[in-house]
Amino acid sequence: RVRLRELAHIAPTGLVGMVFTGASHGILFGLSAVYATRAGFSPGETALFLALPSIGALVFQWPVGWTSDRLPRRGVIFVVAVCAAATSAALGLTPEGNLVMLPMMFVLGGLTFPLYSLLLSHTLDRSPPGTAMGASGASLRVNGVGAVLGPIIAGSIMAALGESSFFWCLVATHGMIALYVAYRLVAEDALPVSRQGPFV
Repeated sequence: RVRLRELAHIAPTGLVGMVFTGASHGILFGLSAVYATRAGFSPGETALFLALPSIGALVFQWPVGWTSDRLPRRGVIFVVAVCAAATSAALGLTPEGNLVMLPMMFVLGGLTFPLYSLLLSHTLDRSPPGTAMGASGASLRVNGVGAVLGPIIAGSIMAALGESSFFWCLVATHGMIALYVAYRLVAEDALPVSRQGPFV
């Protein structure tokens, strides 16, 4: 078993990133249908709005994982989080109900969903031998907490500020990942690429 205090010492980027990744995924899964129906999408368009992020994740996972095996993993996490935040901002600036949102949701899913695996791989790269299951379990618990809290907080914001704040909540969660990773990149040297385990 790996306690959260140990996880914070072993891989603080993994711990913090998992909270906000869980929040991002919880918001995306929990509130996408709410946004789409309020924005005026038809039932078929709403179904596409919900499905395309998962299809994007399926397509993007290979190139993102391949890149993370060959470059410092935290740098890849930073770039992916920044791109996810930028895509969310572009969606937030797009007029509600515009069908151009559909391919953008494909890209957003392709960027946000691999973050879980990237952060877990980063954590396991830094975990002592024999602790992989414990570190994975602790990471999953932290991710789950974020996945529960994210939609609750974002739903309250949407109720107060309107449905377009759905995307700005995603800008905030991905932006927090990018900011913390940027801080860690400055505060601590990266693990040599030769010590990174392969992304599967």
